[in-house]
Amino acid sequence: MESKFYNNKSDKLILVFSGWGSDENIFSHLSGEKYDVIICYNYTHVRPESCLGCDCVMEQKSTQCPFYNIFKRYSEINVVAWGTGVWMASLTFELYFHHLGAQGRFKILRLIKKIRRSVAINGTLFPISNTWGLSQRMFNNTVEGFKEDVANNFTAANSPRLEKFNLKICSNRTTYSRYMAQAPHRGLEDLLNELVAIKENFTVSNAILWNKAIIGTKDTIIPAKHQTRFWTDYDLGTDRTKRIASESGGFKIEYIDAPHYPFFLWKSWDEIVEM
Repeated sequence: MESKFYNNKSDKLILVFSGWGSDENIFSHLSGEKYDVIICYNYTHVRPESCLGCDCVMEQKSTQCPFYNIFKRYSEINVVAWGTGVWMASLTFELYFHHLGAQGRFKILRLIKKIRRSVAINGTLFPISNTWGLSQRMFNNTVEGFKEDVANNFTAANSPRLEKFNLKICSNRTTYSRYMAQAPHRGLEDLLNELVAIKENFTVSNAILWNKAIIGTKDTIIPAKHQTRFWTDYDLGTDRTKRIASESGGFKIEYIDAPHYPFFLWKSWDEIVEM
């Protein structure tokens, strides 16, 4: 996992888990006025022994690591996750809490209480699912398309498959043009490796108490009906999506008129966590 840290000299943090194929550039128009912000992306390698999934091993963690002592450094932590990042956020915390297991359940509960708000945007805990996520067929077609483009020596700048995907997440040419002006700075093979890793590393995880799911009605990547089905089950506590009761109260689903990438609706991360 890679990350980008924005230090706004705050004692409050917004921890962002971005979707597949991204980096911090796709959020360059969003400010973080009242919060420090850490944007996580590229889930090709997630290390169970690390401090929240980055390349910094807990026993050798450096003060230069943006995750270093975040539960001590911040009075509150807010999680915002998008697309595949919804699943990865939960998995990352699950691995982190598992590593702390020897230190006792009560310490873990104290850390969890510092997570004030968790917002899922156009994603579920099942990134690949014919019921709750991206369909298996679409996922396989995407992988094969990227393999073909890599084999034909296309780059991220001219890949037909990547252009098609970016158009789908934006839904129209106007949004697409604006998105491409701040497109990720990542190579095509790098994107393919991450896509394959997501499937290989998938395991059911439910380590975060989500407060809100924001669903784009124009999402054609993870269809709104799949998201609605998942989060309804989650709120009702059914099957593998069972939700632990929240002391702070209620879970909400909010629908927005937006495609899979909805972030041009907002000007700051503050707006998203406080809406």
